[in-house]
Amino acid sequence: MKISKKINKEVLIQQIILVGLAFFFYMTLKSNIIAIYLHPRLIPLIGISIGIFLMMIFCLMTQLYRNQPQKKSHVKYFIFVLPLVFGFVLPNTVTPPQYVTPPKNNAQEERSKKSKIINFQKEMVGDTIVINDQNYLSWVNEIYQNTSQYLGKKIIVTGFVYRQPELKEGEFILARLLMTCCAADVQTVGFRCSYSNEKNLQARQWLKIEGELGITKSAPTELPLIRIERMQLMTKPKNEYLYPY
Repeated sequence: MKISKKINKEVLIQQIILVGLAFFFYMTLKSNIIAIYLHPRLIPLIGISIGIFLMMIFCLMTQLYRNQPQKKSHVKYFIFVLPLVFGFVLPNTVTPPQYVTPPKNNAQEERSKKSKIINFQKEMVGDTIVINDQNYLSWVNEIYQNTSQYLGKKIIVTGFVYRQPELKEGEFILARLLMTCCAADVQTVGFRCSYSNEKNLQARQWLKIEGELGITKSAPTELPLIRIERMQLMTKPKNEYLYPY
């Protein structure tokens, strides 16, 4: 292929797209926006991707002044340009997906081992279940699987207000977002709550509540319900996700 003084437009477009991708990935890392969309254990792969983009840009430099064999349509590059433009323009938010109720396993509840129950009792502060980011998922599964063992217990937990049409009047879900891999698999988990002034609460408002654990009927089963006694407004945490591992 002959070397020309004219710039190869095909190669130039490819380089511009790669520069845009590398810059976009860099900005998401620098601002930590990437944490909205990706599990922390996968974030290092973004840095590796930036390195690959830079190597590709460098390799294309050797072809920048080579003659283009024939005229080609540049429309195909819109498949790369449009997502890049959307990445810079659209707001960085994730809409909470449909609430997921942990499955009720009656057989497992009946076969609960005493050692397991003792371990959870050791995590309680007196007669109160105190839930934080570290033990949240363990307690959610434990309470949903063995609700009867914790009826009447005090519980303290933090989350955001989430509503669903099928909830009874005065009820809402104090929810958290669960991420396994990335934003595409985010699930909403949490506890049903009963509060007399529920209508005054705003969606996505963060709260720390203290209440008594009871049950509510939700066909075809019964689910744990927190009857709120005290409530404290909280600021949204920098990272609102929970990770199973």
